[in-house]
Parts: sequence; structure tokens; C-alpha cells
Amino acid sequence: MPIYTQLYGYIGVSGHYKNHDTIDIAKLNFRKMRNYLLVIITALKIITCNAQQQTGITWIEGFPQDFSKDNKITMVDFYDKGCPPCVRLMKETFTDKRVIEFIQSNLTCFKFYAWAKENKPTQEKYKVYGIPMLVFFDSKGNEIERLSGFIPPDKLLIELNRIKKGENTYLSLKEQYSKEPNNPEIVYHLAFKEANIGRKGDDNSQILWKKLSEVSVPDSYYSDYAKLNYYTGILWANKQSTDLVVFLDSLVNDSLKLIGFKDVLNFFRYDKKDTVSEIKYYKKYSDYIINNKTTLSPSVLIDFLNGYSWRMTEFNQNLNDALEKINYVVSILPDNTVALDLAGKLDTQSEVLWKLNRNVDALMIVDRCIKLLPDNDYLKEKRQKIIESKNNAR
Repeated sequence: MPIYTQLYGYIGVSGHYKNHDTIDIAKLNFRKMRNYLLVIITALKIITCNAQQQTGITWIEGFPQDFSKDNKITMVDFYDKGCPPCVRLMKETFTDKRVIEFIQSNLTCFKFYAWAKENKPTQEKYKVYGIPMLVFFDSKGNEIERLSGFIPPDKLLIELNRIKKGENTYLSLKEQYSKEPNNPEIVYHLAFKEANIGRKGDDNSQILWKKLSEVSVPDSYYSDYAKLNYYTGILWANKQSTDLVVFLDSLVNDSLKLIGFKDVLNFFRYDKKDTVSEIKYYKKYSDYIINNKTTLSPSVLIDFLNGYSWRMTEFNQNLNDALEKINYVVSILPDNTVALDLAGKLDTQSEVLWKLNRNVDALMIVDRCIKLLPDNDYLKEKRQKIIESKNNAR
């Protein structure tokens, strides 16, 4: 029953006494006070009950001051009230009966409002820059592990059991590293964990990536992966792209190259806001992908070239080259491509054609998109835009 219904009922009862002149005023006031207290107590019970029904997990608001209180692992959920993945985690994962049972038996749980101004020192101390972030601590306050983003119930249960057993956790890897500092596999896994704490280019991860490049077999996957991450760290920490660009030119492993390509492009787009360099390297890297299309997976090739072609329409640059590449993308799409994905690639193709003032061709492609997605308002608006361009060109 809604809280307002409960309140309305009690107010009605207390109001009833106002018409009884035989009741002593003091008793009346006492009864009123008692009834209002009952209202408050009942409302609190309902709120508490609803909160427990939402998750069934006992949460403590704030950050723990004593990690050894009950000898359980402590889990701190760094969250924000307006964060969609945080809401999903609460509604979809922390309401799962298996998750509730495990957590209630094995963990002490805190919810920490990460972006509150007064909480910034703690947020920065533990290097939490993305949410939701679940950070786990042992009884001494040492970080055991952290998990980021929305995690479905089944996956979280696997992770929680792993953390409880101490398998491949940040803390266990640090202990192994102290005993075997030159073991490439241990250094690799610890560097990967360290890189997920804080920001790219932080000192701890950079030291480990450099170490991994030194203890790995030259030109092996470990060595190349270590160098890629080390130079990417320099890119973001020092705002210097030369080392990464030069390394990517010499790198043989295509899957690692693509990771590096995206970092270079994101650096120029979002950090430096250098459109000239972004266009230059987008063209260079898209050419590499076309020239090595037989060795790359089709899905990777399709996504990269589609992104390049669309981005060129935003700059109004390299449009003929963009058209060649998006035409190639469309030509290799699998027959079973879902309607939304197919329409997305065709939309890019029509956009390039429109930018080249090939309105008739662009309109034909958009009509094909609309057949795939007949209720899509964006495509209908785009069709009208192209028709207007066509009419104005007469």
C-alpha cells in the first residue's frame, strides 16, 4: 500500500477525535501525538521494507573506517545517483537472490557517493575515475581487486567467488610479483591490473609495462603488448604522440596496431582537438587497413572504415576516398547482417554521396534504409534533407 494512503488513514482517525467534546484536551493531544508517531514509525517501516525488497543487501552509506570489524571482505560501491550503469547494477544484479545470498554471507558492503564534493579526496586517493566501481578490501585495508561497469548477476557471481578464493586478484599478483619479479606472465597480469587503476600513464603501470618489455622474449606478443601500452601511457600522460606513432609504424601485430590507431585518433580528436592531425592519421590508418584487408578480420575492417568515412563527412575532407572505402564496406557485409547494422553502413554511404552533391544516388540509398527501418524518424528527416538539396540544385 502506498505511503500516502497509510498517512491519509491515520490522519483521518486522529481528525475524528475533534468532534468529541467529552474527551479531555490533554488526552486528545496525547492521542494525536501518539497517532502522529505511529504515522512516522509506520512510514519508516514501509520505507525500510521497500529498500530491503529492492536489494536484500545490507548497505552502509559512506566509506569504511575500520576494515577489520567483522573479518569479512569489504566491498565499496563507488556510485553516482544519475549514473545509468549504477542504477542497472542495483536493479538487475544486486536483486538477484544468488548474489544477495553470497554477499550477505561473505561481504560487508558500503555505498560511497563518488562525485560528492566532500568525497573527492577519497575518490582521488583510490583513483576511481569511472563508475560504477566495486573495490574490494581485506581486513587490513589492502585493495584486493576492483570491478568496473555494469556486471550481470552470473558474471558477478563468478568474479565474487574468484575474489573470495584470491585467484588472479590484484593483491595476489602483487604477492607473486614480489617473489618472481622477472616472470613475464606475472608481470603481464599485474601490469594489466595496475593499468585499470587510475589513468593511462600512471607511474605504477608504466614501470610494469617497461619491466615486461625487458623480461619478455623480443618481438613476442608480451613484448609488443608491453611497448604498446608503455608508449600509449606516454601519449596520455605527457601529451606526446611521436613515440607511439613511430612504434606503430614498426609493429607487425595487426590486432595491436588497431588498438594503437584508435588511441592516436582519440588523442588528436578529444585531447588535442587537432583536426589536421586527426584527418592525416585517419587517412593513413584507413589506407593501411585497405592495403592489408586480407589479413584483418572483416568486422574490424568494417567498423574502422565506416568510422573513417563518416568522420570525413563531418570534416568535408577526403570525400572521394571515403566513398571508395564505404562502398567496399557495403560490398563485403555478410548476407545475414541485421537490419540496424546494414542501415547504419548504408546511412554512411548516403551521407558521403550527399556531401558530394550526388543527391539522386544518396536518395536511393536512404530509401533502401527506410525499407529496412520504416519507423525511423532520423532516416525520414534525412530523406527530406536530401530532397531539398536536390531541388535547390536545379
